[in-house]
Amino acid sequence: MAGTAKPSDTLLEASYTLIGGSGSFDAGTQNGAGLFDGALVNEWNTNRVHYWASSVDYIEIDILSNSVNIWRSGTTDWNGYYYPLKIKKWNGASYDDVTSQFTQNCSNITQNKWEKTIENLPKGRYRFEYSNGVRLDSEWFIELIPNNKLLLHSNNKMYSITSHNLIHLGDSSVQNFIDYGLDSIDFNTINGELRIVNQSSTLGSGKIFEHTIDLRKRRVDKIILG
Repeated sequence: MAGTAKPSDTLLEASYTLIGGSGSFDAGTQNGAGLFDGALVNEWNTNRVHYWASSVDYIEIDILSNSVNIWRSGTTDWNGYYYPLKIKKWNGASYDDVTSQFTQNCSNITQNKWEKTIENLPKGRYRFEYSNGVRLDSEWFIELIPNNKLLLHSNNKMYSITSHNLIHLGDSSVQNFIDYGLDSIDFNTINGELRIVNQSSTLGSGKIFEHTIDLRKRRVDKIILG
């Protein structure tokens, strides 16, 4: 997104690459960039919006973040052009139609309104194509869905739990959080311990939150990350 338009200041923008596109209007060809220029405009025949009017119209995006939501804004004079799109995902050789896997929220909103049109879209390369009716969007915002994970920390050691075993990790690397991070921790499932040694690396832009629990004073059965 080159501009400042977004549904809320609290939302985080995902990582993605706009590969290209094709939209129909009288003055030339739209390439999808108008959806990410930060301009909320009431237009149809300019490259500041994107107009799906026939089967050759699409935009292609490589979603780099693990999971995202896509928000859209419409127009005032053409707010009846809000038909759902056909969603295709690249499988390494060709595009698969995955439209049925997602519920699309589309309504006659203006360029001053936003709606979450596609939710929980996984990482991957996608084409958003014309489907069964005309679509005109003024702007898109691709929202990052935070992926919070838990690891245990005790006596300067990092732990996770898998297959009823307490795993002693070598460090708090990004890969360990990806491979062994937990959505919740249930202490009643632990039967043993094994050790995995990894080379140390930074955690990137992520954050580690620490909380001390005195097990001598209270029993802890489960920790859930809210």
